[in-house]
Amino acid sequence: MDYEALGRYTAGLEALRRLESERDRLIVKLMDGLRRIFGKDTGISRFYLIEILSMRELINGIESLNYEIGKVATEVNYFADKCEKPKINLEVVEWKD
Repeated sequence: MDYEALGRYTAGLEALRRLESERDRLIVKLMDGLRRIFGKDTGISRFYLIEILSMRELINGIESLNYEIGKVATEVNYFADKCEKPKINLEVVEWKD
């Protein structure tokens, strides 16, 4: 057993959990903001610039976290092979209209 690889694997899994937790937090904030905006009786035409900018910042944060999660998962999978542990399977969800 490669114990250095095991340590890096374990640290990578912990980093993944932190990144995914932060991403989930931002997604909840984004969903709450959208509910707040669409819940208004004034309709979509009454969006305020600050609300749109706030949503864009949340989306940018989510995209950045997704990128970091991919990088960490790649590293975890590299070390998984070296310490005979299971690889991470990140599913990509494709949105279809």
